[in-house]
Amino acid sequence: MKFWPNRTNNRSNERMNSFLQCNPSGSRRRHFKALAGLMVANGLLLTVAQVAAVGYWNGQQIMQEVYHRHHEFPFVYEEHSLVIVDKEGQRDTRQARRYSRIEENGEMKLLYVFETPPEVKGVTMFAQRDPQGKTTSTIYLPALGAKFLESTGTGSGGNLIGTDFAMADLTDENLDEYEYERVEDEKIGAVEYFVIDVYTLPDQSDLRQRLRRHYVQRDNYFITRTDHFDRQGLLNKRQSFHDLKKIDEDMWRADTILMDEKKQKHRSLIKISRRVFSEDYVPASMFSKEWILASYPPLDPAAAASTSTTEADPAGEDVPDENNQTTEPVTP
Repeated sequence: MKFWPNRTNNRSNERMNSFLQCNPSGSRRRHFKALAGLMVANGLLLTVAQVAAVGYWNGQQIMQEVYHRHHEFPFVYEEHSLVIVDKEGQRDTRQARRYSRIEENGEMKLLYVFETPPEVKGVTMFAQRDPQGKTTSTIYLPALGAKFLESTGTGSGGNLIGTDFAMADLTDENLDEYEYERVEDEKIGAVEYFVIDVYTLPDQSDLRQRLRRHYVQRDNYFITRTDHFDRQGLLNKRQSFHDLKKIDEDMWRADTILMDEKKQKHRSLIKISRRVFSEDYVPASMFSKEWILASYPPLDPAAAASTSTTEADPAGEDVPDENNQTTEPVTP
C-alpha cells in the first residue's frame, strides 16, 4: 500500500521551518520547539495561526503570510458593479470590467474599463508596474479622441474615474516597497485581528510616514479593513472587504469592497459578480493602446455631446456598513 503525503502537514512543516528561520534567537527557538514537540506528541496539528498566536511574528512576517495565502493570481478577469454615493445621498451606478496579468518577470498589468452608463463607456485606466516597482498609469477618454494621459512614479496610480478607489487599491502591495510594524492586536465584535501599520521606506522620504493600517483576521490571514492616512496622519478613507469566499485551500477573496471617503463623505462600492482565473480572458495583446482604441474607438464630437446628457440609472445596491466584516454575504 502506498501512502500519499499529507499536503496540509507538509505545508505546516514548511511554515514551521520558515518561522524558525525568521526567529533564530535561542530562547524563543527552544520555547517554540518545546511547544511544537508537545503538540505533535499529543497528535495535534500545529497550524500557522496557532504559531502566530504565540505572539512572535512581527509585521513583516505576518504580511508575508498574508501574501503567501492570498497573493494575486497571474491571470484574472472580473465583472464589477459600482455604486457611488455622495454626501447628499445621490447615487450613481456603473458597470466595469477588470483585467489583470502578471508576467513571469514580475511585471503587473491592470486594465479597468467602464461599460455603462453610455457617457463613460470605453473610459479606460491602464496601469503597469515593472519588476522594480515603477508604476505607469494611463487614462483613455473616448470623448477626447485618441489621446492617452500618462503619469509615472511609485504612487497609487490615480483614482478610478468618479470613485474613491485608486488603482493600487485593487492590487497586491509590493512588500519590498514598505515597512510593516505590528501594533497592539484588536478585537472588533467577535473577530480578532492582527493590526499592521504600513510605513514608507527610509530611503523614500526623510520623514517616516504612516500610509495605511491593515486589519488582518487571525483565523484566515485575510485583510478585511485598511485605513488610509493623508500626509498629516489623519484618516482619509477606510476600505473594507465583505462577502468573503474561499477560493482554494488557504486562499480567500472578497466579492464586495467598500471605500468610505471621510473628508468629502463619499462612499464607493464594488460588487464583483463574476471572476475567472484564466489566461484566455487576459491575453497579453489586450494590454496595449492599439487594443484599447480598436475595442473602444474615439467618439466624434456629436456623439460625445449626445452621450454626455444621458443620465445614469439611479437604482443600485445597498452600501454595506464598513464595520460588517464577516464572511456572511452583504444583502444587496
